[in-house]
Amino acid sequence: MVDQSFRDMAWLVRPHVAGCPDAEIYYHFAEAAREHLARSKAWQFQPTAAFDLADDTAFPTITAGTHIPTDTYVVEPVLLKWDDGCEIPFVTRDQLDKIDSDWEQATGTKPKYWTSLAPGDWRVYPLLTAATTAQLYMRLAISIQLHTNVTAAGVEENLAYRFRSAWARGALAKLMAIPGKDWTNINLASNYGTLFEEDIAKAKSLAAADYGRPKRSVQYGGLGMGGSERRVTDDYGR
Repeated sequence: MVDQSFRDMAWLVRPHVAGCPDAEIYYHFAEAAREHLARSKAWQFQPTAAFDLADDTAFPTITAGTHIPTDTYVVEPVLLKWDDGCEIPFVTRDQLDKIDSDWEQATGTKPKYWTSLAPGDWRVYPLLTAATTAQLYMRLAISIQLHTNVTAAGVEENLAYRFRSAWARGALAKLMAIPGKDWTNINLASNYGTLFEEDIAKAKSLAAADYGRPKRSVQYGGLGMGGSERRVTDDYGR
């Protein structure tokens, strides 16, 4: 795969913040790219190899450079499948409490659900017994890690071509909001910030179209003044 560096994309930002050091432009461009990809989940990656899940392992360890591209991190899993091809649905911890009050200690031969314990920390339910050995397939939403050498940092070329204008708007929103600089412009910073939020929303919709929308559940309550009261949520309770 070919990467495009943030240095090579800086021309989208530099004319609008005259006098700003290049290193600062590269950093804010990279940070805008990281935030955009993380919030939109527009970069979804499926490791070619399955993950072993055995001996009470709560969740596989996912390593950058081995399972996912170098200098990236997992925002969250998007899809989990057992080695028989069956999808493992996501449930919240509150939902697991209702399913099994002792879910944190439960063991079994096949995971029924997976959940999020904290940002970046996930686990399956139930934990597998030590005698069980099987494999898990995943699709992951990933984003870039900020490189210590921002001059050399970059991102896959196809992503750069698709989203670099959005990342430039995110970088300009941050740079122009820095007080006391020759390029400071609070009004334009606000405008670019609004555009960046719209870019993230569009990218999230594109990801839903490219990869498929999450399953949605509809919960009906009692009848209200206007008819049936209902609440629609996706797999993550949103």
